[in-house]
Amino acid sequence: MENALKEVRRISLKDAMSAATTRVQRLSVGLCCGFGSVLDFEVIRGSAIRMGVDPLGGAGVHYWSRIAEVYRLQLSVVSEQVDPTLLS
Repeated sequence: MENALKEVRRISLKDAMSAATTRVQRLSVGLCCGFGSVLDFEVIRGSAIRMGVDPLGGAGVHYWSRIAEVYRLQLSVVSEQVDPTLLS
């Protein structure tokens, strides 16, 4: 953090996306699949519980529908609205 990162080279998003070192990766797949090693989703599914999730406009907003799909849960995302104040 010396020199307030003045020596860090910056490039445009367009240049970064076209660079040979850049690749697109769906991080949600690994994240969502990892929950199965911590939670017993068979028990949750077997309980026939229906869940409503409000991610409160944060970073998790785009993960909940994928989690419901992967684990076949009766889960409804109450709001997919991202709160712009959380991104600044």
